[in-house]
Amino acid sequence: MRSSNIYRNGLVLAAAILLSAGTVGAVDPNRNPAQYIREFWGSEEGFPGGSVHAIAQTSDGYLWIGAETGLIRFDGLKFTRLDYPPGPINGLTTNVEGNLWIRLDNPSLLRYRDGNFSDVSGELGNHVITAMGSGRDGQILIEGITNLTFRPHAGKLQGVAFKNARHNVIVTALVEAADGNLWLGTRDNGFLSLAAGQDVSVLHGLEDRRISALLAMSGQELLIGSDDGIARWTGSEITRRGIPES
Repeated sequence: MRSSNIYRNGLVLAAAILLSAGTVGAVDPNRNPAQYIREFWGSEEGFPGGSVHAIAQTSDGYLWIGAETGLIRFDGLKFTRLDYPPGPINGLTTNVEGNLWIRLDNPSLLRYRDGNFSDVSGELGNHVITAMGSGRDGQILIEGITNLTFRPHAGKLQGVAFKNARHNVIVTALVEAADGNLWLGTRDNGFLSLAAGQDVSVLHGLEDRRISALLAMSGQELLIGSDDGIARWTGSEITRRGIPES
């Protein structure tokens, strides 16, 4: 991946879509990233500018971009920056109901559906969100600075505690694999596997321990996004085989 200017001034859509938690359905797990076409959109192509923090795609086909400048919608031809919500957007994901979940640059969490925004922050209590991702059932997963992972239950977000507390670890990405194994990317400690109540840390082979995105592929495979670029976890090792050079 090229320098961070890609995300400061424009978009590389293939890599961004691959690592966007809300677009899992658009990814063929039998393809490797090198088989996807990459296109770049910058200010000359109409991108409003600002650092890009998150990308998700809703079931109506719109691509949503969470940027330093706000929430941006892309229809394949043009970019539209919405007036609401104001301020930077730190996280985006979708779920099977077609909702777009929006994490603001404050403790607020919004849900967008059919043109309407709902503030659902109250369902999280006082927990501060650090990451959002997708479960194997297509539902949202939310992680905070406490030892709780939130997921929907009976129409509300409910926190689930793990036996093994993750002390001094800030979670920056999470995804649930097909086998039910929950993977957490961290700010400074690589990524963790939560299986049978145990934390298993994966560090060997990581050139950058600051993980920004995780995407579950087929079997035990994951795609891992960091400031160093994209890597692939095969279930036993981290490799860049099949990852295109930028």
